[in-house]
Amino acid sequence: MFTRKRLKIKLIFIQFFTIIPFLIFIFYIFDLWYDTRRSLVLNENLNYAKLVGENIKDFIVKEELITKIIWKSWLAKEQIN
Repeated sequence: MFTRKRLKIKLIFIQFFTIIPFLIFIFYIFDLWYDTRRSLVLNENLNYAKLVGENIKDFIVKEELITKIIWKSWLAKEQIN
């Protein structure tokens, strides 16, 4: 294409420096997307943790009620005997 080596080097630098702003813009957009995605994932994990915590709490309350019922029925049997 060109026979002059300096001109080729200058053209390569010019092409490289014209591409840099687009690369920076693409990396910036990707970083924004990644931060947004990460915050969405954290919010989703917090929601799941809250749901699991509520389910465990309900399970414990139900098990306490069942234990009280079984205990009262056992005491009633002991009083009869």
